[in-house]
Amino acid sequence: MGVMTKRAKWAFGKKEDAEKFKAENGGDLTSFEQTVKAAYEDMYADTQMIRERRKMSKMEHKHDY
Repeated sequence: MGVMTKRAKWAFGKKEDAEKFKAENGGDLTSFEQTVKAAYEDMYADTQMIRERRKMSKMEHKHDY
């Protein structure tokens, strides 16, 4: 809750804290590099979705005139 993407990414200072969070909430522990890759993949998917929605919106409003 509180994230703006479909896949939440949480950072922890200590591995023990991350493991405790995972035990309570589920999820996966990943390296920094894997997390950055996931962030870029999510950003790409979100950008594609936004572009598609804008395209559809323009097409719908084009017929309003």
